[in-house]
Amino acid sequence: MPSQKQLSENALRLATRAAPANAPAVFDDRDVLFTTPEAAAYLRKHPVTLERWRREGSGPQAMRVGQRWFYRLSVLREFTGASPKAA
Repeated sequence: MPSQKQLSENALRLATRAAPANAPAVFDDRDVLFTTPEAAAYLRKHPVTLERWRREGSGPQAMRVGQRWFYRLSVLREFTGASPKAA
């Protein structure tokens, strides 16, 4: 299992990465998905906290793909207030 530092570095790298060369002309960070541990590192919370928030419906919106949960970067930024909400 990766360390918390490795997860934080990976989350930061994903959050600041440039669009891939073969990406569509309009690349949106809504396409960047974080796993629960990566999202927790980005928010500086424990993964169990995100799991609890998900059960309670009080945290950032998550989406399930198979048996795994993912968080969009745009949702995490909105949750933290890092980006303005759409009008």
